[in-house]
Amino acid sequence: MTEGLLRLVMHKKEAYAEVQELIQECKEKKKKKLDLAGYPIGSIPREITELTALKKLDLRCIRLKKIPGFIGKLYSLESLSVGAIFPFRCEKGKDILLPQKPGNLLNLRHLSLGYGIVKIPEWVWNLDNLEVLRIYNDNAETVPAAISNLKKLRVLEIMGDEITSLPHEIGELSSLISLNLECPRLKTLPDSFAGLKLLRSFRLTDCNLEVIPDYISGWKELKTFKIDDKSCDDFGDLDIEEKEKKYVWKQH
Repeated sequence: MTEGLLRLVMHKKEAYAEVQELIQECKEKKKKKLDLAGYPIGSIPREITELTALKKLDLRCIRLKKIPGFIGKLYSLESLSVGAIFPFRCEKGKDILLPQKPGNLLNLRHLSLGYGIVKIPEWVWNLDNLEVLRIYNDNAETVPAAISNLKKLRVLEIMGDEITSLPHEIGELSSLISLNLECPRLKTLPDSFAGLKLLRSFRLTDCNLEVIPDYISGWKELKTFKIDDKSCDDFGDLDIEEKEKKYVWKQH
């Protein structure tokens, strides 16, 4: 068994005791990374707030119903991952709640909101230093327009079976260099995406676009454009080639 699978089959009390040991070790050695992914715990030990040097925290696939507010005391934290990696890991009616107040989480640079995080609090859209945002959501039909506040965002990944549209405000993210979409019900892309002039990587997986917009030819920095066979059949006037079962933009 891999380490992750071993964690999943642990008894709750055993898992909680092991998490306490990991936190203590992290404190003593002043580690900057703590991986609690997969532990079947229903709460997080408050001792985690003593990890003043912690920069990266992984809370994915644990059995929390609510991320405690005291996580906001981790003032050095730059990367936070919560929620499930795959939708089948989430039971209906058992959503995961994020803190309503961010505390010191305003320093986050990397945020991954996995399946189960149905409601995204307003403070997420005010993370001035956020550079990487990953959203995995099988309930939302779109993304809030407030995403335009994330001026430093460089990497955006959105996955969701119910997403039917994306806000034109994403086109205002002038620092964005990588965009990855996996939205089976998405049929069109906003015209404002033409403004993503710094985009270097664009990936479409399991989307259902009616046509690939011609404005992609204006993305002069684009190095990687990958799209699977399910995402679109109409490429308009774009010059593309099939390579390793992916459509790749030809750079001239």
